[in-house]
Amino acid sequence: MLREDIIYYLNRYHSEIITNKNPQDFQEEEIFKAFNSLDKSKPIEILFKVNGSNKECKVIVKQESKEIPLTKIIVRVFKD
Repeated sequence: MLREDIIYYLNRYHSEIITNKNPQDFQEEEIFKAFNSLDKSKPIEILFKVNGSNKECKVIVKQESKEIPLTKIIVRVFKD
């Protein structure tokens, strides 16, 4: 269960709040295109593949055998 106190997470993971509506690390059109290309009546998975050194993470939208990588986003990996 997540805590409601956002300051706790900001401090723990050395993060910050992004104040503008569409930050550069999130491209809505890519995500809408990915989800609209899938069958709405079947389950969808979102995969986060972190490499062995915990320095890179790939995000993939998957439905059955179809995989769509989201490449226009920036993912930050934090070590706990």
